[in-house]
Amino acid sequence: DFLFRGMWWCKLREGMLRMVAGRYETELVPTNLQGITQDLTRGREIEHECPPVAVELDPMVCNVVLDNAMTNAKRHGCPRDPQVSLTVKVTPEDDELLDEGARVKVRFLVSNRVNPKRPAIQTRWSSAREGHRISVA
Repeated sequence: DFLFRGMWWCKLREGMLRMVAGRYETELVPTNLQGITQDLTRGREIEHECPPVAVELDPMVCNVVLDNAMTNAKRHGCPRDPQVSLTVKVTPEDDELLDEGARVKVRFLVSNRVNPKRPAIQTRWSSAREGHRISVA
């Protein structure tokens, strides 16, 4: 796990450097959500829950944002046991069924046990985007 995390983080760092330099181009590709979730949590004490589906998204951007969120949840959570978790939910847009080709909303939720010595967060952060297409994993 240690070698995997090091190589994985080097890949993320390269992506972040391209983003900061303005040379990153978004690439939406079919991505297995369970695979991306397992890679994000591998070698970490993070519980995760994810449905077995694939959606079109940019895995580099997704990994950068979620890695940062999970690192912050651990760093700023309860010092003894932050109980960081990652939950992925996929819901259809409108009243569509979760069939291949359906437009869906993907929600990544990172949560932790609060640090009792820190002030409570007053607002919740969320990012909404257009729906993505689902494919069978």
